[in-house]
Amino acid sequence: MTSWRHDSLGASSSEPLPVVIIGNGPSGICLSYLLSGHIPYVKPGAVHPHPLLQRKLAEAPGVSILDQDLEYLSEGLEGRSQSPVALLFDALLRPDTDFGGSIDSVLSWKRQKDRAVPHLVL
Repeated sequence: MTSWRHDSLGASSSEPLPVVIIGNGPSGICLSYLLSGHIPYVKPGAVHPHPLLQRKLAEAPGVSILDQDLEYLSEGLEGRSQSPVALLFDALLRPDTDFGGSIDSVLSWKRQKDRAVPHLVL
């Protein structure tokens, strides 16, 4: 079996892909977006309705969420998921949605091609 691929930059390679995502549901699509080099940051001036999370986010302004301590940021969050990282991203993307809130996301996204990871979603 060949491991030929054609990446998004138009280059061919016989190297195997380092990441294969099984499933193209919401989680798989979000992971693919992150692996494509789209990096989340807190919008300047954004205020999160969860006071503890807001205080933690304010400790590292301008630093990508991915470059922070995700376990620390997710402490104290509640929601439907059992995964702390999923709770964190839910809280950042749609604050208080699990509790009927309709506040806009506090995230902005920056494309950083140097952080992209070749991957395939099945």
